Amino acid sequence: MEYLNKIELQGYINNVSFTEIYGIRVARFSIATQYAYTGPKGASLVDTTWFECQAWEDKNDLSCLQSGNWLHVIGRMKERRFVDHSGIEKRIYEVICQEIELIRNWYERD
Repeated sequence: MEYLNKIELQGYINNVSFTEIYGIRVARFSIATQYAYTGPKGASLVDTTWFECQAWEDKNDLSCLQSGNWLHVIGRMKERRFVDHSGIEKRIYEVICQEIELIRNWYERD
């Protein structure tokens, strides 16, 4: 039996940084998704969720990764564990991007 680990996100990106691992350029960035709903008293509310993402240049075109751009991302979730300075084990969940598509540049915003 095959298990499915797939996530699809669409949102604005921020905190873009690039490194190189084994000679391949790697981008780390955050993507913000929003969910709009009506609150209990009829007020319009927006819930924003930030996802940490990682994209490898050998699988993606990283030229569209600029803070403020609106992206469509398809990837898989991965858990990373580490021990912080206080000796406490932490968990981070991040999206490993398999497909990135630029929807809109930051300067084309409404």
